[in-house]
Amino acid sequence: MNDREILARVNEFFDENYRQILAEGGAHVLTPRALAQAREQVEHYWKKLREIAVNVTETEVRLQLPNQTTPKGRKFVIEGVVDLVREADRIRMYDIKTHFCAEVIQHTETYAAQLNVYAYIWRELRGQEIHDMGVIAIQLPDGLREAIRQNAQLEIERELALWNPLVPIAVDSDSLEATFEKIARIVDDIEDGKFHAPPPSRLGEVSGADENAGGRKVLFATLHCRNCDGRFSCGSYREYMNTGRKAGRGTDVLRYIAKTHDDGELDEWIDGNIELDLERLIGE
Repeated sequence: MNDREILARVNEFFDENYRQILAEGGAHVLTPRALAQAREQVEHYWKKLREIAVNVTETEVRLQLPNQTTPKGRKFVIEGVVDLVREADRIRMYDIKTHFCAEVIQHTETYAAQLNVYAYIWRELRGQEIHDMGVIAIQLPDGLREAIRQNAQLEIERELALWNPLVPIAVDSDSLEATFEKIARIVDDIEDGKFHAPPPSRLGEVSGADENAGGRKVLFATLHCRNCDGRFSCGSYREYMNTGRKAGRGTDVLRYIAKTHDDGELDEWIDGNIELDLERLIGE
């Protein structure tokens, strides 16, 4: 298959996945513009990560390490999903994250601990060594996102050339024991309801810089809270969001809604959901 045929196939997969997600009730209908932007992002991921994608031999490999025990005697399972590339006598492992590259680089030890646990599980299950590892941080840089929004093709190409979503991670088994102990303690803390969120002031502090966005400063809340499933039940996060405007940080939810939606898009979104509901009713 040539590049044009492969890209057409990628778009077919996109359409199939979108229809399946809608059918399963896992998402709302996207506006036409949002759907077009999502499709374009997928195409850019393909163009940027083509070399890795065409060489992946096993995708979404589920790794499980059962029968782990916490200090308080609780049983738990360590589980993860990775992609693998086999080349001759070497195996490379990749973990895809919806994070900024700078976040991964700044906290490499955290990501390395996770990937080395996965490498250990793979070795225990398959009896094979992992030779190379990496994190693919797919959060689009601000510059590329803005160029896509404006449909500025020259700027898109420039930003794509600057964007490097792959962060290599060293294979190192020396820290495994400490990592397993830490995971076990965290499981006990979760089960005991012990959560110690940083104060709201910490969430508004600069926690890093996104090198793919020209060194733009990134707040703690952007790097960490955005990817936390429990953020909306977190007192620190709620207070941070409620006081964001007063503190001049401009991080309140309304700002993002106003920035990314207009009345026309809202009408299209409502119409799309009505049409979907009607199709479901007719189908029943």
